[in-house]
Amino acid sequence: MNIDTIGKPESDDGYFEKMCFVIFQAGLSRAMLERKWPGIRKAFCEFALETVSGFSPDNIEALLGNPDVIRNRTKINAIVKNAQEIDRLVIEFGSFELYLRSLWEKGDERFVREAVSARFKFMGKPTTVMFLVSVGEEMPLSLADCQIHH
Repeated sequence: MNIDTIGKPESDDGYFEKMCFVIFQAGLSRAMLERKWPGIRKAFCEFALETVSGFSPDNIEALLGNPDVIRNRTKINAIVKNAQEIDRLVIEFGSFELYLRSLWEKGDERFVREAVSARFKFMGKPTTVMFLVSVGEEMPLSLADCQIHH
C-alpha cells in the first residue's frame, strides 16, 4: 500500500497500517518515517491485524531491539492494543469501515474524531484527524486544534 495515498483502504489491515503510520509520525519528521517505513512494515508483519494483535511481550521486546523500527515503547504498545481493538470492532461491525460508518450515523465530524480518539491509544486530536483524512473521511483540519503540514 502506498501510505501517501489518501482514500479508503481496501482492507481492515489497510486501515490499521494508516493508523500506525500517523502514530509513528507523531512528533517525528515525516521524511525520517518514510525512510524507515519499509523496515517498520516488515517488523510489524505488513500490518496483518490478526498477527499484530497476538504480539506477546517477547515480540514487543524484539521490536524495541530492532534498529529498523522506531523504538518507542509507548507507540509500539499502543499499536498492539489498537490492533486488538480493531479486531474487536471487525467482529462487532463486520469491518473497520462499517464501524466508521456507524459513527457518522450518530454524529458529526467532531463526534467521529472524539469517538476514535477515545477508543484508540496514542490517538490525540491531531493524530486522529490526520488518520481520518488519510482514510478518505471528510474532516475539517480545524478539528485538529493545531496546524497540520503536508
